[in-house]
Amino acid sequence: ADSFIPSTQRPDGTWRKERRVRAGYVPPEEQKKYESAGKKFANWQQSGPKPGFDEEMMKPSESAQQAAAARTRSNKVAEKKAEQRRKLIDAALQSDDEDADAAQAAPAASKSAAAASAAATAAPSVPTPAAAASKDEDVDPAKRLRNLRKKLTAIEALQADIAAGKVKADGLDKAQKEKLASKDALVAEIAKLTI
Repeated sequence: ADSFIPSTQRPDGTWRKERRVRAGYVPPEEQKKYESAGKKFANWQQSGPKPGFDEEMMKPSESAQQAAAARTRSNKVAEKKAEQRRKLIDAALQSDDEDADAAQAAPAASKSAAAASAAATAAPSVPTPAAAASKDEDVDPAKRLRNLRKKLTAIEALQADIAAGKVKADGLDKAQKEKLASKDALVAEIAKLTI
């Protein structure tokens, strides 16, 4: 029932022992190499279809064709949206270019004005409410008023926290100090908008 693998000599001259193995044993170096299903399929594809193979069976079904058509439709919708985004970006860039062309066409008022604008672009500061108002002139006044009231409410809540002792006045960060300092300007702007 059992068989033996005879002893063999190693390259250094020593001998390996004779080994007893079960009947039907195949040494690892003689075993067939494992081939996964994916590898088998790849090998089958490379060798091409076998004789007698029915190619009609491999054609996509109607449901697969419908799914492909649906994917195509969603791709078309995505492409339309991307095109619309590109048009909006191009329009914005063109308006920026027109603004830049107009600025270049207008003569420079003075070197100090140019230096001031260069300093403003180099070191952006936190906009004051008045500066924000001039920037947001095209915004609906009702929306602007609601936004200013929301900011005022946040400032009043911060002042209440300071009064209650939840927040220390000397522990405020720079943004909070600027927020508190802008309260008077906010109130004035709200009064101007409510008139």
